[in-house]
Amino acid sequence: MSLIADMARAARLALPTLAAAPTAQKALAIRTAADAIRARSAELLSQTGLNPPERFLKSYPHQLSGGQPQRAMNAMALACRPKL
Repeated sequence: MSLIADMARAARLALPTLAAAPTAQKALAIRTAADAIRARSAELLSQTGLNPPERFLKSYPHQLSGGQPQRAMNAMALACRPKL
């Protein structure tokens, strides 16, 4: 096959297979879930004393000091909703 024919075939295969509305709805559902996860994570970090939580949501472990890594692990444990 020629290069032009290969490019035309690739362009046909790249066409979206879903209508715009279902695609947008899926993206919105994923984004909403991500926002809920971010809000719950911030709440847990705040409960364990890591304030402001927005700062710690973006921090890597090597950027934490003292008891902060332990508090982050406590927040992870609380995310499982254990019976205390």
